[in-house]
Amino acid sequence: MNTLRAHRVPRPLLEAGHRAGKGDAGGDFGPVRALRLLGSVIAPTTLLAALLYFFGQQQAHHFFNYFGVHHSLMGLTTEDYLLRSTDGIYVPLTGVATVTLLGLWAYRFLRARLSDAALRALLRVAVPTAALVGVALVGFALVAVLDPVPFRALVGLPGVSLAAGVLLLVSVSRLRAAAATRGTKPRPLGAVAEWTATFVLVSLGLFWAVGDYSAAVGRDRAYVFTTLLPSLPNTVLYSAEGLALPPSVRRVQCTASIYKVRYDGLRLVVQSGGQLFLLPAEWTPGVPAFVLPRTDALRMEFVDPGSPIPDTC
Repeated sequence: MNTLRAHRVPRPLLEAGHRAGKGDAGGDFGPVRALRLLGSVIAPTTLLAALLYFFGQQQAHHFFNYFGVHHSLMGLTTEDYLLRSTDGIYVPLTGVATVTLLGLWAYRFLRARLSDAALRALLRVAVPTAALVGVALVGFALVAVLDPVPFRALVGLPGVSLAAGVLLLVSVSRLRAAAATRGTKPRPLGAVAEWTATFVLVSLGLFWAVGDYSAAVGRDRAYVFTTLLPSLPNTVLYSAEGLALPPSVRRVQCTASIYKVRYDGLRLVVQSGGQLFLLPAEWTPGVPAFVLPRTDALRMEFVDPGSPIPDTC
């Protein structure tokens, strides 16, 4: 009668398999270790707050610059910049997440339906093509760095090109290295350095793209605001003394009031940091905007744009 025995796998074989499972592209020698290295140098929370602050500052700068006003005059707080940053990151985050998911789903679909021979044939065509496209994208990004003016209308494209090009070139490099060094011991130092450089370059590309997009959002929001000026509440400004406002702003002398002058036909854009940012109702590019200090010498009233304003105070 034959008996069945449970054969125990020798421990050295288990350890060898464990080491092979980690490999050059694995956690200890690959991207995970590189991320740990970067995380030990830069606190993730601090970095995230700094990025959001920068994107918000970009949005604010280009919003106010559209009207010829520097954003620093408005005394915006850190909270203001962080809130403004969300306006410029929705689309980039959605785009990155969508492309990542589509790439993963496409890889799983092809891997499950193609035989090993078909997959090797596909890689023989895809790898050189990816290398050429990666070089072209990185070259395009470098040209945009050296001369950014011709590419300002291509919002975010240079940064996306840098990130995508680096990812393609690194993927080609890893595939060729895996084929050339099959069965050899990985070199952890080189792998960590390569992945660290990859994360830095890809992050810089995405940072560049999102910064450009945040600036474009600021300009777009400013343009949209100008189209809404006629429908916004009429800001009636009372002042204890005359202000040097252009003739396009209606001025009415007040006699029976502590406020001597009233100005009509204004629209309040924002009040922040003790400053009032006002525009004429008929504002167009080139017409002055007004930034006034919020003091007791000024008082504002808001009137529905369709309601008449009396000729006297």
